Amino acid sequence: MVELLHRFQLKVEYVQVASYDAVLSEVESGLAHAGLTSRTYATFAQRRSGLMMTPIVVHPVELKFATSHKAAPGLVDTIDEHLRIWKADGKSLFHQAMQRWLLVPKESSEQGVLPTYFYAALAGIAILAAVIFFMRSQLRVMIRRVQDAHGRLDDAATKQRVAESALAEVERWYRACFEKADDAQMILDEKGIILQCNPAACRLFNVSQEHIVGKKPMDLSPGVQPDGSLSHRKGAVFLESTLAGCSQRFEWMHETLDGKTFKAEVQLSLMFQADQARILACVRDVSHKMAAQMERERQREYLQTVLDGIPIALFVIDLEGRVVFWNAVCERITGMSQKEVLGRSLNLKPILEGKDLPIPALLLLQMTAQDFLQRHPKWKAQPLPFHAEGIQLTGKIVVQGQQRHMSIVAARLRDRQGELLGAVQCARDITQEIQMHKQLVHSQKMEAVGKLSAGIAHDFNNILTIILGCCDLIRRKSSLDSATRKRVDEIEKTAERAANLTRQLLVFSRKQLMQPVALDLNKLIQDLCPILRRAVGEDIEISQNLGKDLWPVIADPVFLEQTLLNLVINARDAMPLGGRITIETWNEPLREDRDAGLFVIRSGDYVCFRVRDTGHGIDPEIQQRIFEPFLRRNPRAEAPGLGLPPFTAS
Repeated sequence: MVELLHRFQLKVEYVQVASYDAVLSEVESGLAHAGLTSRTYATFAQRRSGLMMTPIVVHPVELKFATSHKAAPGLVDTIDEHLRIWKADGKSLFHQAMQRWLLVPKESSEQGVLPTYFYAALAGIAILAAVIFFMRSQLRVMIRRVQDAHGRLDDAATKQRVAESALAEVERWYRACFEKADDAQMILDEKGIILQCNPAACRLFNVSQEHIVGKKPMDLSPGVQPDGSLSHRKGAVFLESTLAGCSQRFEWMHETLDGKTFKAEVQLSLMFQADQARILACVRDVSHKMAAQMERERQREYLQTVLDGIPIALFVIDLEGRVVFWNAVCERITGMSQKEVLGRSLNLKPILEGKDLPIPALLLLQMTAQDFLQRHPKWKAQPLPFHAEGIQLTGKIVVQGQQRHMSIVAARLRDRQGELLGAVQCARDITQEIQMHKQLVHSQKMEAVGKLSAGIAHDFNNILTIILGCCDLIRRKSSLDSATRKRVDEIEKTAERAANLTRQLLVFSRKQLMQPVALDLNKLIQDLCPILRRAVGEDIEISQNLGKDLWPVIADPVFLEQTLLNLVINARDAMPLGGRITIETWNEPLREDRDAGLFVIRSGDYVCFRVRDTGHGIDPEIQQRIFEPFLRRNPRAEAPGLGLPPFTAS
């Protein structure tokens, strides 16, 4: 074979292998460029391998060359050409092999010629050998295929056993989850009948598994749900929706075997088991949860009631400045309900006299209490006692068109871990306290004035006593003429009026008690009008509008006369060019208390009188001081006793 290959003038490396299969495998994989096999095997192998076969056959063993598709395109043609030349050469190894195989002597073609049947037998033996060789190779191939198939079957069986083991493990795991679940779980068929249930379901309904399996969940429920719907009808709707592919989650009222009902949270999910639709029902008892929730709601409502009941406006804001709590007093003061402010940024501009003033609680979210005191000294804030992150100050707001004074307290809010949650602000109406403080200051002034007037009244009484005594001594003389006696009488009347004035000063200073009596106010005014007309002069007209059937009053007549005289004299000073003064009286029944500013008038039956004039009125800055004693802003005022500023209406 080596000589044959050298004859082809090819540089080749001859490799001997064990079988024809190895030859085809080497050529097909590209490890060899050409291979030599028998024609019979090559014909069989050509159908299942991608090789190019030469048509030249070398007898008697029928050798055949083949090359790979990856070899040079002209390699097969070259081999074919050399095979033709080799077979045509009578001296080639081919003819020598033929003579040796056919037992033909070289010297003579006539010697050693065998009978024809010998060649036929030899050909039959060769064919039989080829067939045996082919069958052997085919048997090896079939055995290899069977071995490969058996190996694949073993691998498939191994994988199947592994898959079955894993599936069994998963089923055991899911069964353990189903059995050990704290929530009651039941598997229902398409008709809603319970096929399986876990131990938690038995504990929940306080029955054995036999009492649950075979029933419907609606059978474990009262006939009517809390909303008035029938349990079976409403449950059927939920089951149909679940079978349609829509998972359901709802609250349901269940009933135990002993008739005890409880509220449960139910979840229905669609699943498939052996190609059949199933419903997984998970039931959780939420009665304790609902009870705890109701208790929290009750506590929240109680806290809301307490915070709404305190007479302090209170609100809480979070870190973003949004309102999270707003009590009822805040609603009454601001006119803004909880729905309007909860969850929103706070705007108190409507009650801050229209000014866009910062809110202390919001400022405390941005700075500490110490920084607040340093940056806003004009607010005159003070640190809050017993609270390191709080401040207190006073301010003014407008409530229902009236200005009110408020005491404001603001502080930071923190949780138990010290994390900042927000800020709280409280506001308390101190308008009445400020008024009471003003009344206290006013009463202290009046007390000082009372002490002064008491001293003056006592000294003046001593002087009047001397004057009245002298008048009495002069009147006792018989030599007095009528003109002198008349003058003495006038002096005595004037001294008596002065005595009444000092008596009024003593009453004012509480050194002498008033002497109230039942009197008719209309009659007192009618008796005093002649004196009032002489006091105001001819340019001023005094008219009376006295009520009919006026109730009698309990009062000191001297005090009333002096008060009426002061009002008329002050009205006269307000009309230098003349005018009209009108005195009115009427009955006034009060069914409710009335706030008069410095004091509160209790409900009851009252008699009122009023003095009107057509003068220029009182200046606004003086109106706040009209009840101060001895206050005079009109230099021409000559009212006796306690003077009052000119005014238009009493």
